[in-house]
Amino acid sequence: MTTDPLLLLLADGRFPSGAHAHSFGLEAAVNAGLLAGVEDLSAWAVGCMHTTWLVDATAAVRAARLGEDVAQWVALDDEVQARLLSSHARTVSRTLGRQMLRTGRAIWPHVALRAAAAVHRDGPSAPLGLGAVIRAAGLSEAHAAELSMHHAVQSAATAAVRLLGLDPFAVTRLVARMGPDITTTSARAVELADAELADADVGALPSAGAPMVDLLLTHHHHADGRLFAS
Repeated sequence: MTTDPLLLLLADGRFPSGAHAHSFGLEAAVNAGLLAGVEDLSAWAVGCMHTTWLVDATAAVRAARLGEDVAQWVALDDEVQARLLSSHARTVSRTLGRQMLRTGRAIWPHVALRAAAAVHRDGPSAPLGLGAVIRAAGLSEAHAAELSMHHAVQSAATAAVRLLGLDPFAVTRLVARMGPDITTTSARAVELADAELADADVGALPSAGAPMVDLLLTHHHHADGRLFAS
């Protein structure tokens, strides 16, 4: 069995997507005393995986199916933005989507990248940027879900090591243990996207949320001495 080198490229933490500068609320959680060790990180990741990260993965799958119709990209972007309660979270999502598109355009020319870029002057939401790059790279929709989950888990793990001084071997072991859950939730994202396609319901994107994360992001935006942008 072989793995597509492009999939490995996109999964590599050194891929310049801009995610390394973000903890997605985890830094604020640490500062609030909500996370202190590996088990806390595990609970945080599992909670996000079945809520906000599932929404992102489903949106990435849907984006990977779109072509050059900008109206469809705008409709999906509106759905993603409507599920982000924090204005800072919406800004962060567009920043990451814009950076992902910038990197994708430097590698693969594709109509999906142009259509995604036309969604908003500040860039599309992050799942749309990932889905567009997946489409441009010729990878599958399932890869969009898997990469979305992989990026989220690795971002949280990397941020926790830096913020809490955790043993990187213990954190890597945790990420490895989460492999089956990543696979399951990624498959669930594809199933949800398939159900939306069958129902022709553009508003059927999952609405599972994590209000605490939105509150933490809002507080983090105004915090002094931040290590991460979110």
